[in-house]
Amino acid sequence: MIDLKTLPAAVQKTITEKAAGGKVVRVQREDDKNGKWNYEVIVKTNGKEWGFEVDPSGKYLKKHVDAKKTE
Repeated sequence: MIDLKTLPAAVQKTITEKAAGGKVVRVQREDDKNGKWNYEVIVKTNGKEWGFEVDPSGKYLKKHVDAKKTE
């Protein structure tokens, strides 16, 4: 788990904007097979958890409908 305050400013800004007042539950670094990685953010809004991904430059990538991981 990553502390939000340790992330680059652009990443923090995107997370704060996309969370839209929800509570950021956790931020994790997700590495893919190609050596690239993104931040996976889990947010709690009105008792429901949901998530989204942000790349290392702060670009919003996609929303996860279900925050629970399925491998």
